[in-house]
Amino acid sequence: MKTKRSSALAVLAAASLLGVPAYAAADTTSPECEVTDSTVTCTFDAPGEHVFDLPDGIESMTISATGAHLTGSDEEAPDSLADTVTSTLTDLPATLYLSVPLMGEGGAAEVATDLDDIDTRIVIAAGGDGAESSLGDDQELAEPEAEPSVVISYSVDEQTDSDPAACPGLCIDDTVYKLYELMMSNAQQSQ
Repeated sequence: MKTKRSSALAVLAAASLLGVPAYAAADTTSPECEVTDSTVTCTFDAPGEHVFDLPDGIESMTISATGAHLTGSDEEAPDSLADTVTSTLTDLPATLYLSVPLMGEGGAAEVATDLDDIDTRIVIAAGGDGAESSLGDDQELAEPEAEPSVVISYSVDEQTDSDPAACPGLCIDDTVYKLYELMMSNAQQSQ
């Protein structure tokens, strides 16, 4: 019989092989990270502050942020729409600090490189309250049903190399993906 501890350890081991941040697989209150083909996508949709530690070897990522719509007494239709901003970034820091606003309050979703310095914000998706301007490569009004979030995507192919000695333990193939999916499924079933 499998225990929760052994399942959790197996998930952590698979996550480290895939270049998925360990907290994503180990803690259900952390963002939900999915691996599809060779792309890892982590969704931060819980309101509040979050820390994202980028796995080694990643050279670029795409960040899509959506601010919170401003809603009044009629919560079915927003009074003012937030923005969705998408940026592709290179020259990445090891850690990003994310802020996801509360739904309906009109706040901005933000990504910064320094928690204590407002000038290090690299992506801002303005909320419906108009207090912030958006910052990013592509900006558009969010769909009325969109919820506040920050989504980070990166390719795990960037960790591979044609020389197996250049990436010991980090090269990804279909067997590892299947193992990861199996362990994630087992971990969810044991909860």
